[in-house]
Amino acid sequence: MDNILYIGPYREFSGMGNAARQYIKALIRSGHNISIRPIYNIFKPYPNIDIDNEILELESNFSKSYHTVIQHCYPHQLTLDRRFDKNIGLIHLESFNYNSILAEYCNIMDKIVVGSNFVNRALVSSGADPRKIGQIPEPIDVEFFKNYIDNHPKEKKDSFSFYTICDFIDRKNIDKIVMAYSLAFDETDDVDLVIKLKNFSNTDIHIEQTVDYVLGKLYTTIRRTKIKKPKIILGNTKYETILYLHNNNDCFINASAGESFGYSTLESMVFSNNIIVNNKIASSEILTEYCGLLTETKEINCMDSDRAYYQYNTIHNLWYEPKIDSLINNMYKAYNESSAEKQNRITHQSNQIQQFSIDNISKYFLNL
Repeated sequence: MDNILYIGPYREFSGMGNAARQYIKALIRSGHNISIRPIYNIFKPYPNIDIDNEILELESNFSKSYHTVIQHCYPHQLTLDRRFDKNIGLIHLESFNYNSILAEYCNIMDKIVVGSNFVNRALVSSGADPRKIGQIPEPIDVEFFKNYIDNHPKEKKDSFSFYTICDFIDRKNIDKIVMAYSLAFDETDDVDLVIKLKNFSNTDIHIEQTVDYVLGKLYTTIRRTKIKKPKIILGNTKYETILYLHNNNDCFINASAGESFGYSTLESMVFSNNIIVNNKIASSEILTEYCGLLTETKEINCMDSDRAYYQYNTIHNLWYEPKIDSLINNMYKAYNESSAEKQNRITHQSNQIQQFSIDNISKYFLNL
């Protein structure tokens, strides 16, 4: 058993923060002696009450010496410290086509861990040493979700419902989702779209006005009568709300242009929902055959006005934009899924989700 110091954003209200909390759970399960210390990339703390006690207790765990330090951060934050036997960087990226500076940060480390092949390729193409890179997907507490499902029966409803959960930022392509939905269905169809949005910044002031403005421009562009409009849920909400959305909707849509992993996609699979994901982003790697639907994409330059650090997702980097026709076609497929197709999908999803269980992912950390 090794003494491991983990430094990462587990107290942060972000996708990377959630990944940190899940990875820590897998580290605990691996049997190593873990100490943790927080960092912040955005000044938006995750509520203490929602962080598991088994995680918070590790902040009080000290060792006189550590065999390994895991730095869960962006590449430019990596630091080599020879007081540790092994320096490991746990890296997230949402786009690719980086220059060699990125590789220089990574190559100083003894090992780099990434959550997906997407990030692996982005690092290698920038010049990072592929021999130092290992993949450990983000884990998910399958038993926690199964317990929730067992104790929360789905609400009865007459309509089919698409849904998405994300920050209100450029790369999530909310406008593309709404456009496809509005073009595929009208007011007479028994189909709903639920969009759970939160602001990327530290405040949700004016987000309602901003959303109204963006969608208003979109509807003007579409120029269609009897337009089908989505249901919008704004601001930060309790995690119970996220669970409710997964449990009471039918098809999760992930139209993100780029992701390091895509935990919400994994969550939706635990709830046996159909899934529509942009092809070629990291989340598409979660879906094996029959687990969901892949939307065709095209490579474009990043246009990201909301980012934690200026050197990532710049105009010189690339990610993937969904093709509207393909997204519409996938919405039709999900809406018209037969009972036999649904059962086949759920069977494949049930097998696939076990690959991401905390017990399974903890095995990756045994030989750090």
